[in-house]
Amino acid sequence: ERTMASSATPLVHTLEANISSESGKLGFRTSRLSISDARAIKNNKAKSDGQTNWQQLLTDCEAAGFLHYGGGLAVSYVEEGSPAWEAGMRPWDILVKVNDRDVRLCAALDVSAQIAMGAGKVTVTVLKSSHTPQGPVDAPLPPKKKKRSIFTCMMAPIASPTKRPSSF
Repeated sequence: ERTMASSATPLVHTLEANISSESGKLGFRTSRLSISDARAIKNNKAKSDGQTNWQQLLTDCEAAGFLHYGGGLAVSYVEEGSPAWEAGMRPWDILVKVNDRDVRLCAALDVSAQIAMGAGKVTVTVLKSSHTPQGPVDAPLPPKKKKRSIFTCMMAPIASPTKRPSSF
């Protein structure tokens, strides 16, 4: 259960959970980008995947108070009733440890590989915030505005003349 903050400062706490499943399905998915990935894109040290809004991820993580903890990987989905759900994981929890390995500075693919190597069994430590962001973890990029130039306007097809209506 989440604790609501009485002030504007979000309350962040940790949850350590042992999650296992005989079927191998733990019941959660993670973001396409880790916080470290998003920071690298912001600092021009990496390229965006062109699909995930890394700016929105950083903004949401800042609002939830997560950026003060050095990084991690956001949980994007938790199947209700799954082992992860039963362990207390929810969307917008931030993975900071996987099987006792600190993953705050790891890329998303590295963290996902660590989880997959567990073959249906993993111990995670997550950060939970009292100010859970409302939007999706992997928010899509905003649509790009098409730039119109004078050349584009000049190349636009010319409408053929039509008959004038006799009445309106």
